[in-house]
Amino acid sequence: MTARRGGAGGKPPSRRPLFAFARASLSATERESIQQALALLFADPRRDSRAPDIIVIPSAGVIYTKPSASKIAEHGGFSRDETAVALLVSAPSLKPAQLRTPVTTAEIAPTVLLALGLNPQALLAVRQEHTTGLPGLGY
Repeated sequence: MTARRGGAGGKPPSRRPLFAFARASLSATERESIQQALALLFADPRRDSRAPDIIVIPSAGVIYTKPSASKIAEHGGFSRDETAVALLVSAPSLKPAQLRTPVTTAEIAPTVLLALGLNPQALLAVRQEHTTGLPGLGY
């Protein structure tokens, strides 16, 4: 993709690619798609000092750290690896079961409160977001 934004003083846009890629495994179609998305989000860094010089698009499932680091996990993102996680619930009163119902981590706190016999409505977030407990547990 070439830059499509007009230059200063109405100059025609540059024909050099705006973004370079370190991963050679991307297909030309993938690179073009990413180029288009980034061009919509960011100005040309060659013309706008507020635009980022470097944009890192992490690979799903990869944790970027130094080889000697003890860190083996990450959190806080929206990739499939960070949002589609297994959840195991165990309690003496529960019968073995496997549910394939999508749930969110927000449902854990109200579930714990219900299991302890406490009212989840005491949590402001539960009231504001209308969060329920995990399905299939009978609490």
